[in-house]
Amino acid sequence: MSKQYIVVGSVTYAMRGRDVLSGNAISSRVEKISDSRLGGCGYALYVPDDFEKAVKLLLDNGIKIKGTLRGDNVDIF
Repeated sequence: MSKQYIVVGSVTYAMRGRDVLSGNAISSRVEKISDSRLGGCGYALYVPDDFEKAVKLLLDNGIKIKGTLRGDNVDIF
């Protein structure tokens, strides 16, 4: 299975997002990524499990998401 990323605009949002997910028992890791499909360099949360739930939790908690990467699939928010 390929890695699943939730892409955010800054390291601050990535760290806040990690804390939100951790508080809801969802494992994640902050990673710096480079993907031209989402505007070049940025930060993302690698979320191995509960991906859809993680996206919803972040949005519900005011974390601005640029998009998601799942293998070759890109969704821009």
